Amino acid sequence: RTMMKPYFLPLLCLALTGQAMAQSESYTEGFEATFFGVPAGWAGVGNTNQWSRQTTGTQPTCSPYSGAAMFRFNTQFGITQTVSTPKVDWSKRGTNNTYFSFYMYRDSQNTNADSLSIFVNTTRSLTGAKWIGGVARYAYAQYPDSVQEGWKRYSFAIPGSFTGTENYIMIRGNGARGNRIFIDSV
Repeated sequence: RTMMKPYFLPLLCLALTGQAMAQSESYTEGFEATFFGVPAGWAGVGNTNQWSRQTTGTQPTCSPYSGAAMFRFNTQFGITQTVSTPKVDWSKRGTNNTYFSFYMYRDSQNTNADSLSIFVNTTRSLTGAKWIGGVARYAYAQYPDSVQEGWKRYSFAIPGSFTGTENYIMIRGNGARGNRIFIDSV
């Protein structure tokens, strides 16, 4: 019983001093709800007719990472299109690290330079947006890493300057007439 006291007392002192551990909040979009075009709350930044909800994937062949559906950017037309998340409130983030994460299916079937670029801004616009990272669809492209084919998770740090009540993450699909890009569990 005397061995338990050193472990119990620091917890008691922590509670008595009013110190609390930082809480984290998360929002996940799995693209499960039926929708036409972009998901509810999301919006296009310009034309988004190459973004759509899919329950199965072709070029490359894949299934959703989780759940019944995933989001697809059709790169076959060699165009660039951008979608934006719903508004994100970071007014209570303090000094905590904040990340934007998603799963992307990377394949080795086509070597074209299809990719996603990730931006953050206080408006739904790429004008003045901060680039926070990108991922190539081709599994052996080292952007940001070279991996075996399959679903991979990517996380991007949100700069500490984004602390207000109105922020948006934008995902720009960059097509090079290659395969399609599939993402899930954003």
